[in-house]
Amino acid sequence: MKIKCFPFLAVLLFASVNAWAQPQKGSVMIGGNAGFTSTKYPGFIEDFTVTTITVAPMAAFFVSDQFAVGGSINLTILGGDADGSSIAASPLARYYFNNSGSSRFFGQANVSFGSIDPGEGADSQSFFGYGVLAGVDFFLNSNVAIEAGLGFNSQKAKDDNDPTNTFGLVVGVAAFIGGGSE
Repeated sequence: MKIKCFPFLAVLLFASVNAWAQPQKGSVMIGGNAGFTSTKYPGFIEDFTVTTITVAPMAAFFVSDQFAVGGSINLTILGGDADGSSIAASPLARYYFNNSGSSRFFGQANVSFGSIDPGEGADSQSFFGYGVLAGVDFFLNSNVAIEAGLGFNSQKAKDDNDPTNTFGLVVGVAAFIGGGSE
């Protein structure tokens, strides 16, 4: 699945290179991020390795200049010595603090509703979460940007007492389509 998503995203992002768009009313932002980690936990008897692949496509519509609402679908797959997956729908709101220049700073908030399948024959659980992201879009041209940001997410499974909190760096790509010209 990972290999099939990247060519589609690349075609989608670069097919609109001739369109002129920015974070302004009426434009659409399409993008997302993907990640891969491999963590080795040394053990007393044998090592334990967890491989994580995450794909999160996103789309949002600018309801006014600098303010967009939309959502993302987050898919995480565990491999190696671990087994499991999760999928979540995440409505979001994003605000750009500056409306000019090749670097645009933004803040984003989202909520998440999803399901975790821990694998190993365990029952799936639903979860609720929320997150915030402070980031910047570095525009390569009028409508394609590389995104980077620092984010915090908290998610709590239905049967868990405590939430799982994550803080980290997010890197992605976004295309801005339509919305007129500057």
